[in-house]
Amino acid sequence: MTARVSKKKRIALVVDNPLRDLKGLSLLSVKVASMGSDCYLVPMNLAQTELFNLAPDFALFNYLRDSNEKTIEHLIECGILVGILDTESIFADMDLYKHLSKLSVTKDIAVLCAWGKRVADYVIAEGIYRKEQVAVTGNPRFDFYHPSWKEASIKSSIKEGIEGEVVLVNGTFTLANPEFKKPEEEAQ
Repeated sequence: MTARVSKKKRIALVVDNPLRDLKGLSLLSVKVASMGSDCYLVPMNLAQTELFNLAPDFALFNYLRDSNEKTIEHLIECGILVGILDTESIFADMDLYKHLSKLSVTKDIAVLCAWGKRVADYVIAEGIYRKEQVAVTGNPRFDFYHPSWKEASIKSSIKEGIEGEVVLVNGTFTLANPEFKKPEEEAQ
């Protein structure tokens, strides 16, 4: 996301789940701002209106699914670049990514920020995304594994008085325990 032109860029980062995503996206927004761009954190429940009010140069969503395809399609039609940083899922069964190829906007996504090389290789090999669309970036939640952020992360998320080692458990088990749909609908 490094700006290569002199015009200051307006970057919108969509925050779907504040408890899960806000810390990592806040770190990302500080990095983006330090590179000379304006950065906006936009709540997912307001994305359909606020992104069009902000008219950013680039909007980063935490997933691409049927539920937000129309919003993304309209942003792209308005000349706004859209990226995907899938904070929702990394599937044990990689074939679950195939549903993305059925979405009309997949070919127009500016960048898919993949969790790792395995995901990147798979979505390219299956023709879901083109090689030039995919960047291996990891997930911003995992930035807190880095020693320079560990103490700040623990202080902001753990109650006073807890001692010893802390283990991060990634709790996005959407296929096993979906909030809004049946497991079969979530897989679809």
